[in-house]
Amino acid sequence: MGRTKRRRIDREAHGLFDGGRFLFHARRAIRDLGVIGERRNCLILTLAAMTRVFESPVSVLVRGSPSTGKSTLIKRSLELHPPELQIERSIHPRINKGTY
Repeated sequence: MGRTKRRRIDREAHGLFDGGRFLFHARRAIRDLGVIGERRNCLILTLAAMTRVFESPVSVLVRGSPSTGKSTLIKRSLELHPPELQIERSIHPRINKGTY
């Protein structure tokens, strides 16, 4: 990434954080990606993804019944972050049944 692009991204990021409305902007951006409802989960995923730069980043386990939109929620939320920083893992429910 070039210096000019990096500076522009830094300016835009600082603009989002200034004024204390970051979560509002994050929720709006996720909604604009097509996620309806799931406000709390979207914000949790957004905050968790931001911890990738921390010394001890957090992990998120998303559980729920089949066909309830878990994968869509995660994929849409992660569209706000660079794809090269994402790691996708899945657990087959039959293999791990009873381990929760």
